[in-house]
Parts: sequence; C-alpha cells; structure tokens
Amino acid sequence: IDDCSRFITHAQYYENETTACFLDVLKKAVMRRGIPEKLYTDRGKIFTCTHVGQVCANLSTTLLKAKPYHSWSKGKIERFFLTLQKNFEQPLVFDKVTSLEGLNSRLWQWIEQGYHQQAHSSLEGQSPAERYRQRSDRVRLYNGLAEDFERLFYKHIERRVRKDATISIDGCLWEVEAHLRGV
Repeated sequence: IDDCSRFITHAQYYENETTACFLDVLKKAVMRRGIPEKLYTDRGKIFTCTHVGQVCANLSTTLLKAKPYHSWSKGKIERFFLTLQKNFEQPLVFDKVTSLEGLNSRLWQWIEQGYHQQAHSSLEGQSPAERYRQRSDRVRLYNGLAEDFERLFYKHIERRVRKDATISIDGCLWEVEAHLRGV
C-alpha cells in the first residue's frame, strides 16, 4: 500500500506465505507502479530474511521494519485488510470462487473498480487513485532491461561445492560443474 495515497500497488493471494511469494508481489508492484523509496514491513520471518534486504539494496529502496508490539505503526495496511475482509472476502461466501486465478482476478477487479475509486475521509475526500495520480511525478520507474530487472531479485548466497559436485540451496541439491568441486 502506498503510504501517502492508500493506493494498492499490487495484491495477490497465494497458496502459502513465503519470502518467494512476498518478493513476487514486490516485483509485480515495481513493474506496474515503480520503485518505492521506502518499504515498511513488520518483523515477520518472510520480511526479515537477508534476501529481502538484498533485493531492497538492489532497488535502492530503504527497508524499514516496524517496532515489535507497535501495531498502530501499521495502521494503514491493517485498515486495508479489514476493508478487504468485510467488503471483498465476506461476499465470497455466497459467490464462490473455484480457483486461485479466479480469486486474484476478482480481487483486482474489486481493487481497481471499487477500493481505488472510493473517497477516503483521511484523504480529504479524494480517492486513492486520484491522490496517487497527483503524486505520480515522484514515482521512480525502472528504465533498465528486462533481464537486468530479474537479476535485481536474485538470491545471493555462498556455498561450498561438495566432492560430488553438488550444492544445497534451501534443502534442495543442485549439480554444478565438476571442476568446481571443493571450491
């Protein structure tokens, strides 16, 4: 969520909650809406790992973490989650969705046609879309190549190559060139 306008830069449901899912949402938000100056997260495991820090450094985005037990510091996103639950998720009880893709499609329809267009009292009666458009000249867009953009989200790790020419990454074994053994 954009702090100034309450504009949702990207949102999506996933089957699980992992760092990879969070970084996928961040990547899609950056591709659609631009690079954030700052990224403010809570102290959940998926936000505090080194990979998120590396991605933010690659994007020249300052990573800020909420103080423990300071729930009011995340009030804007928590309020959005409440609105999402009441206005989007509750009606789904009567109007079922059969796939994750269908759920995400309906989510974006609700965000773009409903949430972004609705006036907010905290925005002096403006909608998030109106406020975001007013500030769009301040958005940092990525002007590099698509391949370079993907590299910004790579995970950088050091591993020693085993004698059988394999390395372990996140519990999975990967084969590497045989001449790299012991390196």
